Amino acid sequence: MRAWRKSGGNRHRKRAQILLGDVPDELNHLLRESKPRNRRLGPFQLRSRESELLLRDLAQAHDIESEEDDTHAVDDEGEEHLKDKFLPLYAQIAQMTVSQKIRRAQVGTAAERLLLVRDTNRLVASAAVKSPAMRENEAVIIAASRNVGEDVLREIARNREFTRNYQVKLNLSRNPRCPFTFSARIIPLLRDNDLRDLAKSKNVPSSVQQAARQQLERKRGGKG
Repeated sequence: MRAWRKSGGNRHRKRAQILLGDVPDELNHLLRESKPRNRRLGPFQLRSRESELLLRDLAQAHDIESEEDDTHAVDDEGEEHLKDKFLPLYAQIAQMTVSQKIRRAQVGTAAERLLLVRDTNRLVASAAVKSPAMRENEAVIIAASRNVGEDVLREIARNREFTRNYQVKLNLSRNPRCPFTFSARIIPLLRDNDLRDLAKSKNVPSSVQQAARQQLERKRGGKG
Protein backbone atom coordinates (compact mmCIF):
# COMPACT_ATOMS: atom_id res chain seq x y z
CA MET A 1 0.00 0.00 0.00
CA ARG A 2 2.84 2.41 0.82
CA ALA A 3 4.39 1.69 -2.55
CA TRP A 4 1.09 2.42 -4.30
CA ARG A 5 0.75 5.77 -2.57
CA LYS A 6 4.35 6.67 -3.31
CA SER A 7 4.20 6.30 -7.10
CA GLY A 8 0.59 5.56 -7.99
CA GLY A 9 -0.84 8.62 -6.30
CA ASN A 10 1.51 11.01 -8.08
CA ARG A 11 0.93 9.25 -11.38
CA HIS A 12 -2.84 9.49 -11.16
CA ARG A 13 -2.76 13.11 -10.00
CA LYS A 14 -0.67 13.87 -13.07
CA ARG A 15 -3.11 11.92 -15.21
CA ALA A 16 -6.00 13.87 -13.68
CA GLN A 17 -4.60 17.11 -15.02
CA ILE A 18 -4.50 15.60 -18.50
CA LEU A 19 -7.94 14.03 -18.18
CA LEU A 20 -9.62 17.31 -17.27
CA GLY A 21 -8.82 18.68 -20.68
CA ASP A 22 -8.97 15.51 -22.75
CA VAL A 23 -12.01 13.44 -21.76
CA PRO A 24 -15.79 13.82 -22.16
CA ASP A 25 -17.77 16.09 -19.85
CA GLU A 26 -19.18 13.22 -17.82
CA LEU A 27 -15.71 12.15 -16.79
CA ASN A 28 -14.73 15.70 -15.97
CA HIS A 29 -17.77 15.84 -13.69
CA LEU A 30 -16.64 12.74 -11.83
CA LEU A 31 -13.12 14.11 -11.46
CA ARG A 32 -14.38 17.41 -10.14
CA GLU A 33 -16.45 15.53 -7.55
CA SER A 34 -13.25 13.92 -6.29
CA LYS A 35 -11.80 17.28 -5.24
CA PRO A 36 -11.21 17.79 -1.51
CA ARG A 37 -13.81 19.55 0.55
CA ASN A 38 -11.13 21.69 2.13
CA ARG A 39 -10.97 24.67 -0.24
CA ARG A 40 -7.47 25.62 0.97
CA LEU A 41 -6.14 22.53 -0.83
CA GLY A 42 -5.29 22.62 -4.51
CA PRO A 43 -7.74 21.04 -6.95
CA PHE A 44 -5.52 17.98 -7.51
CA GLN A 45 -4.59 17.33 -3.89
CA LEU A 46 -7.12 14.54 -3.67
CA ARG A 47 -8.44 13.82 -0.21
CA SER A 48 -8.47 10.04 0.03
CA ARG A 49 -7.37 6.66 -1.25
CA GLU A 50 -10.84 6.31 -2.80
CA SER A 51 -10.22 9.40 -4.93
CA GLU A 52 -6.93 7.97 -6.14
CA LEU A 53 -8.63 4.69 -6.99
CA LEU A 54 -11.29 6.58 -8.93
CA LEU A 55 -8.66 8.20 -11.10
CA ARG A 56 -6.95 4.87 -11.69
CA ASP A 57 -10.25 3.22 -12.64
CA LEU A 58 -11.11 6.06 -15.01
CA ALA A 59 -7.81 5.68 -16.78
CA GLN A 60 -8.31 1.94 -17.14
CA ALA A 61 -11.96 2.22 -18.20
CA HIS A 62 -11.10 4.61 -21.06
CA ASP A 63 -7.99 2.72 -22.22
CA ILE A 64 -5.64 5.41 -20.98
CA GLU A 65 -2.22 3.90 -20.43
CA SER A 66 -1.07 6.00 -17.51
CA GLU A 67 1.93 3.70 -17.08
CA GLU A 68 3.35 5.00 -20.37
CA ASP A 69 3.99 8.43 -18.87
CA ASP A 70 5.55 7.04 -15.70
CA THR A 71 9.32 6.83 -15.96
CA HIS A 72 9.76 4.94 -12.67
CA ALA A 73 8.67 1.57 -11.33
CA VAL A 74 8.36 0.41 -7.73
CA ASP A 75 10.05 -2.78 -6.61
CA ASP A 76 8.88 -5.25 -3.95
CA GLU A 77 10.56 -3.21 -1.23
CA GLY A 78 8.72 -0.03 -2.18
CA GLU A 79 11.75 1.65 -3.75
CA GLU A 80 11.42 3.56 -7.00
CA HIS A 81 13.83 2.96 -9.85
CA LEU A 82 14.06 4.14 -13.44
CA LYS A 83 12.44 1.83 -15.99
CA ASP A 84 14.85 0.22 -18.44
CA LYS A 85 13.36 1.97 -21.46
CA PHE A 86 14.05 5.36 -19.87
CA LEU A 87 17.68 4.60 -19.03
CA PRO A 88 20.31 6.64 -20.89
CA LEU A 89 21.33 4.96 -24.13
CA TYR A 90 24.82 4.10 -22.92
CA ALA A 91 23.32 2.38 -19.86
CA GLN A 92 20.93 0.35 -22.01
CA ILE A 93 23.81 -0.80 -24.21
CA ALA A 94 25.94 -1.69 -21.19
CA GLN A 95 23.26 -4.19 -20.11
CA MET A 96 23.23 -6.00 -23.47
CA THR A 97 24.96 -9.25 -24.32
CA VAL A 98 27.53 -9.34 -27.14
CA SER A 99 25.01 -10.85 -29.57
CA GLN A 100 22.45 -8.18 -28.69
CA LYS A 101 25.04 -5.46 -29.26
CA ILE A 102 25.98 -6.88 -32.64
CA ARG A 103 22.33 -7.01 -33.65
CA ARG A 104 21.79 -3.42 -32.49
CA ALA A 105 24.95 -2.33 -34.31
CA GLN A 106 23.56 -3.72 -37.56
CA VAL A 107 19.99 -2.43 -37.42
CA GLY A 108 20.04 0.28 -34.73
CA THR A 109 20.09 4.05 -34.91
CA ALA A 110 23.02 6.35 -35.69
CA ALA A 111 23.31 7.26 -31.99
CA GLU A 112 23.59 3.59 -31.08
CA ARG A 113 26.26 2.98 -33.73
CA LEU A 114 28.31 5.94 -32.51
CA LEU A 115 28.43 4.29 -29.09
CA LEU A 116 28.92 0.73 -30.33
CA VAL A 117 31.92 1.56 -32.54
CA ARG A 118 33.75 2.35 -29.29
CA ASP A 119 32.93 -1.03 -27.74
CA THR A 120 35.95 -2.93 -26.46
CA ASN A 121 34.72 -6.06 -28.23
CA ARG A 122 36.12 -5.91 -31.76
CA LEU A 123 33.21 -7.91 -33.19
CA VAL A 124 30.73 -5.35 -31.90
CA ALA A 125 32.75 -2.34 -33.09
CA SER A 126 33.28 -3.94 -36.51
CA ALA A 127 29.55 -4.73 -36.87
CA ALA A 128 28.73 -1.09 -36.15
CA VAL A 129 31.14 0.42 -38.67
CA LYS A 130 30.12 -2.13 -41.35
CA SER A 131 26.40 -1.58 -40.83
CA PRO A 132 24.45 -1.08 -44.09
CA ALA A 133 22.72 1.82 -42.35
CA MET A 134 26.01 3.66 -41.75
CA ARG A 135 25.98 7.14 -43.30
CA GLU A 136 28.65 9.58 -44.42
CA ASN A 137 28.02 12.05 -41.59
CA GLU A 138 28.59 9.24 -39.08
CA ALA A 139 31.87 8.36 -40.80
CA VAL A 140 33.00 11.99 -40.41
CA ILE A 141 32.45 11.85 -36.64
CA ILE A 142 33.99 8.39 -36.19
CA ALA A 143 37.05 9.29 -38.28
CA ALA A 144 37.83 12.09 -35.83
CA SER A 145 37.27 10.01 -32.69
CA ARG A 146 40.23 8.90 -30.61
CA ASN A 147 38.03 6.50 -28.66
CA VAL A 148 37.72 3.96 -31.45
CA GLY A 149 40.11 1.17 -32.33
CA GLU A 150 42.40 0.96 -35.33
CA ASP A 151 40.16 -1.68 -36.91
CA VAL A 152 37.27 0.79 -37.04
CA LEU A 153 39.38 3.52 -38.63
CA ARG A 154 40.80 0.99 -41.07
CA GLU A 155 37.31 0.05 -42.23
CA ILE A 156 36.41 3.69 -42.83
CA ALA A 157 39.66 4.32 -44.71
CA ARG A 158 38.94 1.30 -46.95
CA ASN A 159 35.41 2.46 -47.75
CA ARG A 160 35.55 4.39 -51.03
CA GLU A 161 32.11 5.88 -50.50
CA PHE A 162 33.21 7.46 -47.22
CA THR A 163 36.67 8.58 -48.35
CA ARG A 164 35.16 10.55 -51.24
CA ASN A 165 34.23 13.00 -48.50
CA TYR A 166 37.15 15.39 -47.92
CA GLN A 167 36.35 15.83 -44.22
CA VAL A 168 36.60 12.07 -43.68
CA LYS A 169 40.07 12.04 -45.27
CA LEU A 170 41.18 15.05 -43.24
CA ASN A 171 39.89 13.60 -39.95
CA LEU A 172 41.63 10.29 -40.60
CA SER A 173 44.95 12.03 -41.31
CA ARG A 174 44.64 14.02 -38.08
CA ASN A 175 43.68 11.01 -35.97
CA PRO A 176 46.76 9.55 -34.24
CA ARG A 177 45.04 6.17 -34.02
CA CYS A 178 44.69 5.82 -37.77
CA PRO A 179 47.23 3.28 -39.14
CA PHE A 180 50.04 5.09 -40.96
CA THR A 181 49.54 2.96 -44.06
CA PHE A 182 46.22 4.70 -44.64
CA SER A 183 47.36 8.14 -43.48
CA ALA A 184 50.19 7.99 -46.03
CA ARG A 185 47.68 7.33 -48.83
CA ILE A 186 45.48 10.22 -47.76
CA ILE A 187 48.15 12.90 -47.28
CA PRO A 188 48.80 13.47 -51.02
CA LEU A 189 45.07 14.24 -51.40
CA LEU A 190 45.03 17.05 -48.83
CA ARG A 191 44.99 20.78 -49.53
CA ASP A 192 48.10 22.87 -48.92
CA ASN A 193 46.79 24.69 -45.85
CA ASP A 194 45.80 21.38 -44.23
CA LEU A 195 49.19 19.91 -45.04
CA ARG A 196 50.89 22.85 -43.34
CA ASP A 197 48.74 22.40 -40.25
CA LEU A 198 49.50 18.69 -40.21
CA ALA A 199 53.24 19.25 -40.58
CA LYS A 200 53.19 21.50 -37.48
CA SER A 201 50.71 19.51 -35.40
CA LYS A 202 51.88 17.97 -32.14
CA ASN A 203 48.80 15.77 -31.98
CA VAL A 204 49.85 13.40 -34.77
CA PRO A 205 52.73 10.89 -34.96
CA SER A 206 56.08 12.18 -36.23
CA SER A 207 55.75 9.92 -39.28
CA VAL A 208 52.59 11.79 -40.31
CA GLN A 209 54.27 15.16 -39.74
CA GLN A 210 57.18 14.13 -41.90
CA ALA A 211 54.94 12.79 -44.66
CA ALA A 212 53.03 16.09 -44.72
CA ARG A 213 56.29 18.09 -44.97
CA GLN A 214 57.54 15.89 -47.79
CA GLN A 215 54.28 16.31 -49.67
CA LEU A 216 54.55 20.11 -49.35
CA GLU A 217 58.11 20.00 -50.65
CA ARG A 218 57.04 17.89 -53.64
CA LYS A 219 54.30 20.39 -54.45
CA ARG A 220 56.73 23.30 -54.25
CA GLY A 221 59.20 21.43 -56.46
CA GLY A 222 56.50 20.72 -59.00
CA LYS A 223 55.52 24.37 -59.16
CA GLY A 224 59.16 25.39 -59.67
